[in-house]
Amino acid sequence: MDAVFAEEKKGDRKKMIEKFVSLFLPGTYHELSLNNDVLNFYHHDTSVRLSAVKSLKSTIIDGRGTSSPHHSYDDNFFSSVLLSRLSDDEPTVVKAVLDMGEEVLLKHVDKTELLNSLQKISHHKSQNW
Repeated sequence: MDAVFAEEKKGDRKKMIEKFVSLFLPGTYHELSLNNDVLNFYHHDTSVRLSAVKSLKSTIIDGRGTSSPHHSYDDNFFSSVLLSRLSDDEPTVVKAVLDMGEEVLLKHVDKTELLNSLQKISHHKSQNW
């Protein structure tokens, strides 16, 4: 805990928060990169969500998700994030997820849930979305 507060004295608030979260929620904190964190997937700014999706795509395609000892990603994490962004109200974010490709989506998202999301997207498109 002292190390956490030492970071605050150095002025690195982001590192302090990351350390604090990891102390109390081991195995549940997912770090995408030094510049991105999980909250960016749910950020109010479209460009931040879009950037987080692109970072996730790199993580999945580069294979850094489950194989890297520095990341604790699991299929539930990928599925949750992908489904939430497929339901995004901004078409560019949804398109970025769809651009990951069929193989990625089918590997990380339950087929029934994916189908439901795609049907909702289709409904949006029919309403000039």
